[in-house]
Amino acid sequence: MTTAIMAAFLGPGATGRVSFSRLSLYLFLLGYALASLVAPSGSAQSFVRVSLGLLCLFAACVEGASSVGVVRAIFAALVLSVAAIVSAAYTGNTELYSFVWVWSYLGPALAFYVSGITVRAAKWLAILVSAVYLVFMLLGWDPGDAVAVGSRNIISVYVLFYGIIYCYVATREGKLPSLLPATLGLIVCMWAEGRTGFVASVVLFVFILLDNLYIRRSDVFRFVVPIIFAVVATAVIAYAFRDQWLSILERFTKSGTTDVGRSYLLEEYATGLGSSAANVFLGVPFSDYYWLTYFDNPHNSIVFLHSRFGLLGFALVAYYLARAVFSLSRRHGAFFVAVIAVAILRALTDVTCFTGLFDVLWWIVILDAFGHRWEGKG
Repeated sequence: MTTAIMAAFLGPGATGRVSFSRLSLYLFLLGYALASLVAPSGSAQSFVRVSLGLLCLFAACVEGASSVGVVRAIFAALVLSVAAIVSAAYTGNTELYSFVWVWSYLGPALAFYVSGITVRAAKWLAILVSAVYLVFMLLGWDPGDAVAVGSRNIISVYVLFYGIIYCYVATREGKLPSLLPATLGLIVCMWAEGRTGFVASVVLFVFILLDNLYIRRSDVFRFVVPIIFAVVATAVIAYAFRDQWLSILERFTKSGTTDVGRSYLLEEYATGLGSSAANVFLGVPFSDYYWLTYFDNPHNSIVFLHSRFGLLGFALVAYYLARAVFSLSRRHGAFFVAVIAVAILRALTDVTCFTGLFDVLWWIVILDAFGHRWEGKG
């Protein structure tokens, strides 16, 4: 039993020495989600997450010090750090030391790049995160009470992140992703009642279902079972959570994916870009506008990228990500693009990255795309 568990998380035949970088990666993945449940304050939560991220960075540098991919990623992070400091000094949107988040999210991605993660481990991590929230749901908790710091909207970010990481690992290893993590994630996102999170979880579920149907279309039994599973799961969810369905539907009907005020955030930011060249190059100060000050962020990760790093950081990240996604889409196919699209969808109405948890995914994508070329392997 112990050997099976070790093989699942550390790789086949892993009964001896444990990889430092892989162990630190698992600690980050477990600790990040756990911190949202038990952290007594925002500062304590940030301290845990930054510490685990930097531990991953240290472990990856120790085990992959000679890797060109590690060196190049660190150089990119240095450029982003300088851009973040300059932007923060001009806009006042964040503290000067907030650049440390660049490194704390790069760390897990580098650990992933150096040591990897098994498909089975990624699957069970996704199931575990959803299962914790399902327990709260069955106990009758309000979703807002299940998050120690922040709002209930963050629940879908966690659930989707671990689900996407699982799909990503399965795709790069040539495995067919299971519907179980996506189904549990869909239930949790419905319980949390976040509109964009719910939509993104539905889209991810549909993409995985279609991928299963396409791959297994020559096997009648395996072709029919996912359809039956999807129909039954949808019927059960619709009945058991009809109050949540109605709540989400009502909020969509009234205001779409934004609330009063949030619909003006992008408009205010666009106005700020047109007001001065400095704002274009360094970011728009939130303090100059009412709703940006009120919400303290534009609730859009792409806009947030510019507000945190200015034009230099925006251009660097956009360039690397665009090239990485294009390269990997040719290598892994349409399902990879679909999974990445889910992450982008969730990022359009909240700050999930730049900096945020989804940064780990973006760093992984960039390292995966360019790593072999950087190392001279392809």
